[in-house]
Amino acid sequence: MKTQQDTRSENEEQIILATIECIETFGIHDATIRRIAQRAGVNSAAISYYFRSKEHLLQVAMERTLENAFDLNDFSDSVGKPVQERLTHIFSFLLEGALKFPGISRAHFYEPFIEGNYETPGVECINAFLSALEAEILTSSNFYTKQEVQTKLVYLTSATMIYPGLMPKLLEPFSNVKLSDKATRNAYVENLVWALFPTSQP
Repeated sequence: MKTQQDTRSENEEQIILATIECIETFGIHDATIRRIAQRAGVNSAAISYYFRSKEHLLQVAMERTLENAFDLNDFSDSVGKPVQERLTHIFSFLLEGALKFPGISRAHFYEPFIEGNYETPGVECINAFLSALEAEILTSSNFYTKQEVQTKLVYLTSATMIYPGLMPKLLEPFSNVKLSDKATRNAYVENLVWALFPTSQP
């Protein structure tokens, strides 16, 4: 038998998922209370009841998308594998996510890209994720210096998340690299990784 807390948790989850869908479909500024309520199957008052304000709800929803994307525990299948295989696994997933959810990607980059505000949860989360990945690489290989790993991860992040997340078709006329194609996408990431990390042994 459901408790009142169970019902509350289910309703909150339903509203959060509806908010994420609205951000993806309409953009963060046009994800209105009315649209979220319609998609969640609740009335507008329920959103205020559970989340107090639209701003707080958007914050919760955006934090959820960050948790889903940047948790190293989600990449356990490649733990202990060579650096190249590990990075290909991780950044292939991140690239796929950036292309699958462009509205979410743009929402996370809006403040730093448009408003010049880099003090956002998205920026903090990406940098923390890369710091953890850097520490992992340095622990598993003594071939690269700390500065080298940081620089290589910046290149990799820019090429797999920032560029595809904001402008996935920007260079298609020049390169004919269609990242929407899975085989092309996987080869793109693998080639990037091996170009930046050609070997993990001295």
